[in-house]
Amino acid sequence: MNSDSISVSKLINKKNKLNLAITTYYNEINDCKNQIKDLERQIFMNCNHKWIYDQCANFDDHIKYLCETADYINLIIFIRYLIVINTITNTYIVPNFSSN
Repeated sequence: MNSDSISVSKLINKKNKLNLAITTYYNEINDCKNQIKDLERQIFMNCNHKWIYDQCANFDDHIKYLCETADYINLIIFIRYLIVINTITNTYIVPNFSSN
């Protein structure tokens, strides 16, 4: 065995460990997504819905109303997402969330 084959085997071992880590993280992310889906179902079933018109809905959207209580959390997440995208791209988008 020469030194090249030893370094190659170390690189292969490192690659295999990284692939295992990716698989582990992927499974953990999927588990978290499934837990979020279950929690969203529970929130929807237990919420006292107060429906409001979605100002951002397109003319062809199937859902034109949001629950003010349950969807408020998603709205906050969306606004945080916009802030992150704006800081990365240095663009400024001001959504209109005023209700009429």
